[in-house]
Amino acid sequence: MLNPITNSRKNILLYTLVWVVIFTAHLYLISLAGTMPLWFRFLESFLNISFLYALGIGIWHITVAQKNEAAYSPERWIGIFVTGLIIISLWQVFTGGIAWLIDNKSDAYSRIFLTILPYRLMFGFFTYLTLTIIYHNILVFNEISMRKLREEQLRSHLAEQELNMLWSQINPHFLFNSLNSISALTLSDPMKAYDMIIRLADFLRFTINTRDHQLHTLTEELEICDRYMDIEKIRFGTRITYEKMLANECRQLTVPRLIIQPLLENALKHGAYETLNHCTIRLDCQKKDDCVFITIKNSYDPESVQLKKGRGIGIENIKQRLQLIYPHKGTLTVNKTTDTFIVTLQIPINTENA
Repeated sequence: MLNPITNSRKNILLYTLVWVVIFTAHLYLISLAGTMPLWFRFLESFLNISFLYALGIGIWHITVAQKNEAAYSPERWIGIFVTGLIIISLWQVFTGGIAWLIDNKSDAYSRIFLTILPYRLMFGFFTYLTLTIIYHNILVFNEISMRKLREEQLRSHLAEQELNMLWSQINPHFLFNSLNSISALTLSDPMKAYDMIIRLADFLRFTINTRDHQLHTLTEELEICDRYMDIEKIRFGTRITYEKMLANECRQLTVPRLIIQPLLENALKHGAYETLNHCTIRLDCQKKDDCVFITIKNSYDPESVQLKKGRGIGIENIKQRLQLIYPHKGTLTVNKTTDTFIVTLQIPINTENA
């Protein structure tokens, strides 16, 4: 784990600047304690502050070595206090001894040393304890951040797996309906059945080629929809009309892959499957504020037989996918008038859309 001081030049410079200020203050204060040559005051200050400078960097490694212990256990903090007392005592023995030897074992320095010793010990221990607490909090913060990151990665992985599972439901569902249509056409119109098989293969090839991404542009999504509607037009012929209105500002906005095609399939189920009357399906895409609104309307005959009911795989699938990709933001609403079904998708414009 990188030391927060030495991991960047900016931090090293700032840390050094702080200790230069402390060195200057120490040099001034020691001159007030007694008369000593300037060179000796400078040397004595340099020895003491250099030790604390190095200690401040080394404390990080001591704190890291103790990180596996309970963060707030008494044993850990007793160990921290004892370690601090030992280090600070050794600091004064080491620096004081060197200065005393250099000054030829001067009694004057001995008196000054004993005068300022309590203050030095308090300052040294305060410095040690302050840096230990700061490093401890950095480690705790890093641990919490890493834990949140791992949890987020796990949630993302689980969401991706669920999205893949939901997406895998779409093709079998669509294929089931398409093969039913082809089966019916093989008896009534073999050439149309052949044409439908060709278009179905083209549709599946296109969807497979775009399967690597959960999101793609609205233009790409509508191309899939066009290919799907080409298949259905073979079966229903002039009984269905497909219209779409796409604002230019929406073309490059991203949407979940295969989010609209199941809604067109649902519109056909409610509009064309249950009546011999003409069915109009209209798709409209508009950008409003920070969302794109996709509306699909289909006409139906209210006097025809009761609307076909199924498991609603398409609608429920889309709701779940929106919840996974855009938690609490993406919505799907279904409304009905006397002769029109209206399905509206509200998809947030995320950073990829910008």
